[in-house]
Amino acid sequence: LAIGLYITTFCVLSVWFSLSHPSFEADFLLKLINSFSLICATGLCCWFIRYNNNHCHNKNRDNLTVTSTILSNTLPPRVIHALRDKRQPDLKFHRCITVLFADMSGYTRLCQQTPIVQTVNFLDELYSRFDSIVLSFGLLKIKTNGDQYIIVGGLDDNEQDAAERVCECAMALRQCFLQQLQYTCQPLSIRTGIASGQGISGIIGKTTYCFDVWGQAVNNAARLEQLTDRNQILVCQETRRMSGSKLHFPKGLSLRDKQNQILSGYYLVDSELYGASSDFQPRSFYRR
Repeated sequence: LAIGLYITTFCVLSVWFSLSHPSFEADFLLKLINSFSLICATGLCCWFIRYNNNHCHNKNRDNLTVTSTILSNTLPPRVIHALRDKRQPDLKFHRCITVLFADMSGYTRLCQQTPIVQTVNFLDELYSRFDSIVLSFGLLKIKTNGDQYIIVGGLDDNEQDAAERVCECAMALRQCFLQQLQYTCQPLSIRTGIASGQGISGIIGKTTYCFDVWGQAVNNAARLEQLTDRNQILVCQETRRMSGSKLHFPKGLSLRDKQNQILSGYYLVDSELYGASSDFQPRSFYRR
């Protein structure tokens, strides 16, 4: 571009000056026009280089902002810092984390009766609302697995109210889900299991990074989700102990899962719906 501008400017000025000043000597004329053209071309080249650098800088800054936003919504800060330093993130042991498993009942039937595009759009709209709620409680969504939604709290060991916030988030998610069904008229329900305990978080493998958590709390949350009633929230004994006094749990239950293992659980009841002296009753096959 600079060379083209230089040649064009040189030719134009040469023709113009030759016609306007025929008495000037040719050598002097060419030197004068050449110097002036070189100055103009140099200035234009410097302007173009500066403009291009500013454009690239702004574009890189915008890309970095988008990348940082995506990373902050999917990974904890310690993992982001490790990846930026080109290090493999270390697995971290946690004394106590609280894990939530939410699963939709009737999802298989929905997939059979509804076009797949409509089903995926429904999940996208629902999970987008879920994501906003989870962020508002300062928790982290681990992943979605079809109709299953998994979040965790307590990854920061200084968090003392993680269990309480996960329970409150579970009630907000349930309310959002029920409101969503009023507009879509889908025959669905949601089951939620919450468990607290030791766990390990981090990334394993070298490609397609996916942050995850492992431990007995994860297993217990999945088991409680499978055992709970429709549109109910079932928590483990440790979660109930760590939760605040404003949350209401009826009497404890002894639950037997598919592997014939016994697990203690408590239904989390919304006091605004059932009252503090709730007569809420679980499924009949649960043993008190």
